[in-house]
Amino acid sequence: MSAELCYCNHIIRVYRLAWWEKSANQKTEITNQKYIFNATCQQIFPPYNTIMKLIIGLGNPDQKYHKTRHNAGFLAVEHLAKNYGHGQWSTDKKHNAQVHGATIMGQKVLLVKPLTYMNLSGQTVQSVMQYYKISPENILVLYDDLDVPFGAVKFREKGSSAGHNGLKSIQQHIGTQEYARVKIGIHGDTKTHIQGADYVLGKWTKPEQERLPEILQVAEQKVLQWII
Repeated sequence: MSAELCYCNHIIRVYRLAWWEKSANQKTEITNQKYIFNATCQQIFPPYNTIMKLIIGLGNPDQKYHKTRHNAGFLAVEHLAKNYGHGQWSTDKKHNAQVHGATIMGQKVLLVKPLTYMNLSGQTVQSVMQYYKISPENILVLYDDLDVPFGAVKFREKGSSAGHNGLKSIQQHIGTQEYARVKIGIHGDTKTHIQGADYVLGKWTKPEQERLPEILQVAEQKVLQWII
């Protein structure tokens, strides 16, 4: 079967399959592996490697922030956990975070929501990276971006914090800005008459909430492109 990635506008779902190889005229069954089956494209993709990747969604932990624009990163990793996760979110006191294991495109992934509040997110990121020995090239940060129009989602391989306090904290703690990120645009029509801090901590409007599912799908596609 072809191992080429087929770019389709359909959700790629994960199934457990048995993979057979022929070696010295004998069949060897490799079980308990995660393979990717795209039902639309009729293609199967084997696992890429065993190195764990870290995907961090930025936000604030209190319930009062749950539906605010500043928690777009939390929404994005929760969306990934729903589609690719194993089990439930759990609280990791060692790293001051909520964590969720997942397999995406055959890749082992740890989804993380720091519980430090946005401005101290780097504490959690540094702690998790050091504990699991994850290098900066294997982390991806999802967050809200006030400079990106609402509805737009952008990927960057590296870059400055551009004034985002969560990114500032990460870069201060891990000592580099060379890590990937997905920017979820939140600059909407109501921004013109609301100050920056009040705007990002404000709740999504009803029209914005209605568009969030499609935006999270786009964010998911950016993550898949990074994984491969």
